[in-house]
Amino acid sequence: MEAVILNKVAVDWTQNRFLVHSSKTERSEKHSHRLVPLFDELRMELDKCGKTTEFVVQSFQGTTWNVYESFQEIAVLTGLGRIACPFRNMRRSRSNDVARRYGVTKETLWIGHTVDVMERHYRQHLDEDFR
Repeated sequence: MEAVILNKVAVDWTQNRFLVHSSKTERSEKHSHRLVPLFDELRMELDKCGKTTEFVVQSFQGTTWNVYESFQEIAVLTGLGRIACPFRNMRRSRSNDVARRYGVTKETLWIGHTVDVMERHYRQHLDEDFR
C-alpha cells in the first residue's frame, strides 16, 4: 500500500481510497475504521498539496487549534460571512451525493453511520429531485 498518513487517515494513492479512523467508535474493532473512496473532488485537492506530504494541514500537528473558529475566520475574510454548522453541512452534502450516486449501503459504509441516522439527520430533498 503506497500510503501517506494524513492525521490518522492513511491515503492509498494507487487504490484511490483512504482509511479513516473513528475515535468515536474505536471501542468496537468492527467500527474503529472504514475505507472510503478518494472521490475525484477530494483527490484533485489533495493532488494540489502534493502526494508526499504527511499531513494535509501542517499547522494542526501538535496544537490545540480550533478548526471551527479558523474556518469561520476564513469564511468571513473571503466575504461569505459566518456559516452555520459548516462541517455538519459538508458531511450532509457528501452523504446525499453518495446516496444518490452509489446507494444507501455504500453511503452508510463510507460516511460512517447507520441508515436510521442518515434518514433522520442527513437526508435532503433538493429542487432537482422534483424536476
